[in-house]
Amino acid sequence: LNNFIKDYGESEYKTAEWIKKNTQKDEKIMSFTSDIVYFLSNRFPKNKYMDSQLSILLNTNSADVYIKNPPRIFVIDQTTVDTFPDLKKWRFFNYLKDNYSLKEQFEALKIYQLNTK
Repeated sequence: LNNFIKDYGESEYKTAEWIKKNTQKDEKIMSFTSDIVYFLSNRFPKNKYMDSQLSILLNTNSADVYIKNPPRIFVIDQTTVDTFPDLKKWRFFNYLKDNYSLKEQFEALKIYQLNTK
C-alpha cells in the first residue's frame, strides 16, 4: 500500500527549479513523479495521460498519444519503475530510450529531454 503514497522533498524542489530554468513559462511537460512537480514548476501536463498508474498506461493508447506529440521534457521517478517493472512494457519506454537524453537527476527523479533532429 505504501508504494502508492508519493511524498515529496528536496529532489522535487530541485527538479521543479531545473524545469523552470530550462523551459518556457507556457511549455507543457510530463512528470511521472509526485504531482507537486507540476505545481512547484508552474507547468501543466502535455496531455491527458498525466498519471503513471500502470493499469491505465498498459491498457490504453497512451503510448501513441506521447509518441505522436512528445513532450520536450519528461520526468520520471526511477522508484516507480523499480517498484512496477511491468511499466517497462509500456511502448513509450522504448521511444524514450531512443529519442531522449538524460539531462539531470535528483536522487530517483530523472529529467529527460527530447533530442533535436
